[in-house]
Amino acid sequence: VTTIKADAKGTIWLASYGQGLWRFDAQAQQIQPLPEQPERLNSAMLTDLAFAENGSIWVTSYDQGLWLLPHSQASWQQFRANPAVKHQLPSNNLTGIWLAPQQHIWLKSPAGIYVLSHMAQRVRTIAVDAATPTLLMHPDVFGIAQKSPHQFWIANRDGGLAEYDLNTAQVRRWPIQPAPGVKNPPS
Repeated sequence: VTTIKADAKGTIWLASYGQGLWRFDAQAQQIQPLPEQPERLNSAMLTDLAFAENGSIWVTSYDQGLWLLPHSQASWQQFRANPAVKHQLPSNNLTGIWLAPQQHIWLKSPAGIYVLSHMAQRVRTIAVDAATPTLLMHPDVFGIAQKSPHQFWIANRDGGLAEYDLNTAQVRRWPIQPAPGVKNPPS
């Protein structure tokens, strides 16, 4: 099991690495596979999942991109990388997801962060370059929090805290400086 999340109804969902998506049935006291998932999803290396306010389920995978089960439909949709098409996922290797208000979906990958504007159907990549102060220091992101409708805080490995503005696509960094006498500061 790679992640565990509870939906708004209290159902416990489990994502697995190569064995699909599962639910915990509290009444039967057992874990049950989700029966209506496609074979590709069932064999995917799932990494994270999130629930939209409307009840839709979003699932990231390490090898097959992004999956969506819309609340009003019974069939899954898959979003895969296609470098030849503008505003598509740049990679199928996704390690996490965070749903923000205003229809923005944040996707984490070993290569950095992608912000998917669900309404505009486009993907924006947040660039990484330790030498450039207006870019992220490192592709590893451990947390995201919303500051305002278009500004977000990013917990960035080796980079400390970063602030990202969706309107300007600019990053402002606040690196963690070692405290006096501390040899290995947190990253």
